[in-house]
Amino acid sequence: MEFHKAGDKLIPFPIECKSGKLKSDNADKDRICTLNIMSVTIESGAIFYGKTRNRLNIEFDESLKEETFTLAQKFYKLVDSRETQKPEYSEKYGNCSFKG
Repeated sequence: MEFHKAGDKLIPFPIECKSGKLKSDNADKDRICTLNIMSVTIESGAIFYGKTRNRLNIEFDESLKEETFTLAQKFYKLVDSRETQKPEYSEKYGNCSFKG
């Protein structure tokens, strides 16, 4: 977590470190945006990709916030159903710590 100064306030700026590289979908962006739908309003953050050594700055715009909120609602419905989804194995999860 970085804290950026804005006047006399410190604004939280979350940074998630990933071992891989940028994904073609919004999965990483949605994950870091979940902080914004909690109790603290955060306008932006970043993801650092270790494999490529690149940092992607992300603005939490309305579209990303809506997508993230919808995914969170789906997650809570799944938890409430008390059912476990079957895992979907894909090459994009090759480095996942939960694989296997």
